[in-house]
Amino acid sequence: MKTLKVKLLFLAIVPLVISMILLSIISINNLVTTNKALLTGYENDMINEKEQLLKNEINTVIGVVQSVLQKYENKNDAKAEIIEILTNIRYLENKSGYFFAYEKKQSDYYFAFHAVKPKLNGVKTNILAPDIKGFAFRKALIDNAKKNEFVTYYYKKPNTEKVLKKIAFSQYIKELNWTIVTGMYVDDVYEKITQMENNANENIDNTILYNIILSIILLIVTIILIAVVIKKMFNDPLEKFEEGIISFFDYLNRKSVNIHRLDDSREDELGKMAKIVNENIVKTRANIDEDRQVIDNTIAALSEFEKGDLSQRVHVNSSNPALLELTKLLNQMGEKLEINIKNILTVLNQYTAYDYTNKVPTKGIKKHLLELADGVNVLGDATTQMLIENKKNGLTLDKSSSILLSNVKTLSTNSSEAAVALEQTAAALEEVTTNISSNTQNIVEMAHHANEVTTSVNSGQKLASETSVAMDEIDTEVTSISEAIQIIDQIAFQTNILSLNAAVEAATAGEAGKGFAVVAQEVRNLASRSADAANEIKALVENATQKANKGKKISDEMIDGYSHLNASISETLKIISDVESSSKEQLAGIEQINDSVAVLDGQTQENAEIAAKTDEIATQTDKIAKLIVSSTDKKQFLGKELVKV
Repeated sequence: MKTLKVKLLFLAIVPLVISMILLSIISINNLVTTNKALLTGYENDMINEKEQLLKNEINTVIGVVQSVLQKYENKNDAKAEIIEILTNIRYLENKSGYFFAYEKKQSDYYFAFHAVKPKLNGVKTNILAPDIKGFAFRKALIDNAKKNEFVTYYYKKPNTEKVLKKIAFSQYIKELNWTIVTGMYVDDVYEKITQMENNANENIDNTILYNIILSIILLIVTIILIAVVIKKMFNDPLEKFEEGIISFFDYLNRKSVNIHRLDDSREDELGKMAKIVNENIVKTRANIDEDRQVIDNTIAALSEFEKGDLSQRVHVNSSNPALLELTKLLNQMGEKLEINIKNILTVLNQYTAYDYTNKVPTKGIKKHLLELADGVNVLGDATTQMLIENKKNGLTLDKSSSILLSNVKTLSTNSSEAAVALEQTAAALEEVTTNISSNTQNIVEMAHHANEVTTSVNSGQKLASETSVAMDEIDTEVTSISEAIQIIDQIAFQTNILSLNAAVEAATAGEAGKGFAVVAQEVRNLASRSADAANEIKALVENATQKANKGKKISDEMIDGYSHLNASISETLKIISDVESSSKEQLAGIEQINDSVAVLDGQTQENAEIAAKTDEIATQTDKIAKLIVSSTDKKQFLGKELVKV
């Protein structure tokens, strides 16, 4: 009943709590929204006030500029006075309000003047340079000068390291081609708004706390009132009804022997329910007492069944049809179980005496008893089949063991003979291995000598090549000598002609030319001997040239011969290398065969020992087979006489 009480309290209180929470949330939300709207209005008003101040200051400056321009015909004189006036103008209480101007020259912009930083006057500026948030504020100031719009950007405040929000206003002066600018920081606006917001949040927190405390007090009072009402109207009657029901169920569950009637004096639904319950309590008590006797008797019989006594029966009747049918079925079950268990025990006793010819009858039984009977019968069949197999295996083993004994003796004899043959084979293989090893060493030595011949052939070929080169050089020198001889021959011919001319001139001169004629004769004789000597040298040179050509031809033939010899030796080396490789492979193969034969020899010796041990095992197996046949013949089972090998 405590659960029902809690549910009633829950149903009554939860809607109230939810309503109060919703009202509080709505109230707080309205308060926050109103406060936010007020702060936004204050912020907009203060920003508008500053914007209006900037606009007024710019308009004032423009008026000053126009008045100065009217004073001067020379625009440069007017600019100088305007710069001096505007540089000295300050506004705001802290004198932080000042002016500056951009001037466009061709495609670039310059500072026309700067009131705070005069060193920037006339200096070029990059109008696309961004502020800390990437906004090109200078370009925006120039573009908005003709639109009458404000520009907001972030800039470092003088004498601090803080980058703060700033608003600026600009106007274009056509006469000077200037964009005049002024601005101010708005951090004081946000400081005031933040202070106002903190104060408002503090007030909201106090209001929320007040509402929460008031709501909790109202909720506690309401819960107390609802709990009192629920207790008077529902809890007390339900507790009495609960006591009566618990008493009845204690009787049903045998926790108590007495039953307390419910209070049925009320005229409401609970009173009517109590009257109906009291009427059924009387009827139920009588039936329960009767059924308890049947159940107690049945429990006693089943307890004996559980211990293994199937002769027990239930002898008490009941007016409950279900219990009556239960006792009837229980008695029939006991009778049938007793009969079937006796049949199974009879067959099992026969099996114990090694008689497997009978079976348990299975007619009229189902499920677990049928499975038990079939299990015993299957056990008999399996045992019979096992005995048949045992006898068959014994007979087969008896016959096979005799054959095994004969074969083992033959195997032992053959193993001994194979061992002797393998010993002889191993000795022969060892001799063959020695011969192949010797041949392999001789082939290696032949390869070494062939390599030395190859070296000598290469050296001879190199010398022949050098001889051929020397012959070519001699031929070149002989050609040079032949050319020199031709020159000497030409000189002798010319000398001879000159000597003839000299002789003619000497003859013409008479006595005075006799000495000159003698000289001419001697010169002619000398020229003649020179020509003869040149002819002899020429003949020698031609003979030397022929012999040099013949020597060169012989050297070329020697080079070709050495080349063919070198190729033949290379082929011979290749053949020797192949033979060497083959011999090594044969040696490795013979050694491997030798090792295999040695292993096989060991295995053959081992097989001979195993054959001897197998002979002993075969003898024991023959004895075991005869024992198995003798043992199965002593047991009774179907098909015993039909078993054959």
